Amino acid sequence: MKYTRFPSLSNGSARLSLTNPAARSLGRFSDHTEKTTTPKAATSARERPSPILALFLTSFFVPVVWNVATFSFSLSRLFLVFAALPTFIAWLSGKAGRLQATDVMVVLTALWAALTLQIGVGPSSPEYAVITAIEFLTPFLLGRVLVRNEGQYRATVRALGWAALVLLPVAALEALTGFRVFNFVFGLPQPSVAIDDMRLGMVRAQTVFVHPILSGIALAMCFAPIYFAVRPFRGAITAGLASAPVVGVVFFSLSSGAWVVLMTQMMFMAWGRLCREISARWYILAAIAFGTFVVLEVLSNRSLLKVAAQYLALNPWNGYVRVVILENGLNNVWAHPVFGLALADWARPAWLPSSVDNFWLVMAMRHGIPGFLLMAGSWLSALIYLILSQPETKSTRMSRDAHAFVLISVAVAIFTVHLWGTALYLAMFMLGASGWFFDPADEPTRERAREAADEAGASERQARRS
Repeated sequence: MKYTRFPSLSNGSARLSLTNPAARSLGRFSDHTEKTTTPKAATSARERPSPILALFLTSFFVPVVWNVATFSFSLSRLFLVFAALPTFIAWLSGKAGRLQATDVMVVLTALWAALTLQIGVGPSSPEYAVITAIEFLTPFLLGRVLVRNEGQYRATVRALGWAALVLLPVAALEALTGFRVFNFVFGLPQPSVAIDDMRLGMVRAQTVFVHPILSGIALAMCFAPIYFAVRPFRGAITAGLASAPVVGVVFFSLSSGAWVVLMTQMMFMAWGRLCREISARWYILAAIAFGTFVVLEVLSNRSLLKVAAQYLALNPWNGYVRVVILENGLNNVWAHPVFGLALADWARPAWLPSSVDNFWLVMAMRHGIPGFLLMAGSWLSALIYLILSQPETKSTRMSRDAHAFVLISVAVAIFTVHLWGTALYLAMFMLGASGWFFDPADEPTRERAREAADEAGASERQARRS
């Protein structure tokens, strides 16, 4: 409950065409059952991440912070500040492909968030508005500009997979001993282990992040993309081994919100596998989810949001506090519906902590109902583009499905946790990296030719075996 302070921005901040005649429906999401190429093809479309993207991803995992005036600059935040203008220019010049509704929604989200903070703080402190706009918009545009085809996407996912492999032993050591490895590596003091940091008899591992929830959420976003980036070429067992480090790091964060992100992806993967012969399986799942929502709303004496806030917590007291925060937070939203509270403190009982562990609620409290709607619209439009996309290969369809699973699972989990700092940057980057599925850039001709040859060879060998 103490990991995000609502009134403060010093450690983070709260954030055209939709038609495709050949659009593939939700019911046609891939069934994830057949291999498309031989293992050799796994290298055929590979592209190393661009130096800028590699530096951006590296900045996530260097826990160095510089204090400048009222701001704390992590390496990732500092990178975004310097990359903001070049990335925006690259996006304007068409490096991200066709303009999408998600682009417009995120730009409007950043502008509206900046406006609300400028109104709330006043003209004497424009830096709050500027840094908030940068944190929402720049990582999103980096995803749009730097991830434009399957090769770049797989290279990005591989980099995150290697990061998870490095962080797994670190997370295990922290959880079992309380020793912060990266604090030692970078000469930072070893914090004392508080009771709040203990769950299930272990210390909550935060690895390179400022809080365990960020470690868990950030790594959980990588699970399905890693699995489905490997499975078409190496099979299910190798894919499971490749994604296993993610599961380990998420577990050692001992965060219910991060576990929700991970388990929701697993649920989608299991449903797709079990119902692979049913073409309308995703419509059926959506109907089941909607029916469950209606039943719970009708039969329960509390809203589904309150039920989720209370029971998606490892600690019963934290669950109760989340419900009280939700009730009081919504009262603040109704009291300031348009421009929100900006950085002003929010009205609550004296005993209630100032932290708000609900990203969607923070958006509404800080930036008003328009800020919430713009951010939610960004998420929804990205999902619509994923549904309408028509990937040409089986491996791309698998990656498309995995990306949709991530966006949905994160959208659900952040009803019970807040995103800030590096985890927010990664979430916005993943949101931007979804755009290429609908409007991919061409792979290099040589790479396409090699992959076509590998696929032809795989099909010929499969025909011989049959």
